[in-house]
Amino acid sequence: SVNHQQQPATAAVKKPIWPLLLVLFGLPLALIVLKLPAMPTAEFLNEHASLSGLTEKLQDKLSHILFVPLGAVLVVLVRLTLGLRVLGPFRSILLAVAFQTTGALMGMVFLAVTILIVVAIRSPIGSLKLPYFGRITVMLSSVAVLMTLGVMAGSWFHLNVLQAIAYFPIIVLCLIADAFGRALKQEGIRSALFRGVMTALVGVLLAVFAGIPQIHNLFIWYPELLVAQIGLIVLISRRMNSRLLEGFNPKVGEDEEDEYEKEWLKS
Repeated sequence: SVNHQQQPATAAVKKPIWPLLLVLFGLPLALIVLKLPAMPTAEFLNEHASLSGLTEKLQDKLSHILFVPLGAVLVVLVRLTLGLRVLGPFRSILLAVAFQTTGALMGMVFLAVTILIVVAIRSPIGSLKLPYFGRITVMLSSVAVLMTLGVMAGSWFHLNVLQAIAYFPIIVLCLIADAFGRALKQEGIRSALFRGVMTALVGVLLAVFAGIPQIHNLFIWYPELLVAQIGLIVLISRRMNSRLLEGFNPKVGEDEEDEYEKEWLKS
């Protein structure tokens, strides 16, 4: 007889995503259609449901926010569809914002120098046996010193490119350098370098997209596309999670992201 009380463990049943996708794609599409010149609602919606009425200065400030979902789509494609590991889901997006200010080449050079210095001081800081808040804030202050020295050197040698370091968000540098240091300690140099390079490359690619005026104008006139990009993230996560190039990642045992996912499914 079959023991009905002993059933094999099965994965949690996933809810269908098409109703959500219908909303996330349908609403933006409807708004775009209603904004077409031939529609009687075009004038009203283009005036009240777009960002074109804002000042140019505010539009430029807002552009960083508008590109966050696009960055998220790109990161999800790289991590889930291609299967290439990066230093977390947010750092490439933060780097892209920084690269728009400093330029990709100078930004990557300064990022590499900062990572080298932070990795070098991790061990001496660790030997002090400080709590986490103490360690991370010492690193933060060290990066601030490094940036200040870089700007001073730019002033001494009349190098404007070094003075651009002042515009590099310091928190971004600390987050990436700390993540690289942890990856180096836990996974080894090959994995840390691979993830760091991929993070920087995704950041550069996103910065290039952000620098295309047509894309910027598209989000200004059709901010509802931000909702559609959330739909793309859901679609990629559920239907395009194929990890095609995962074999290129250095072998490090179980991925920390898999551990987070297991904990998430338990909750």
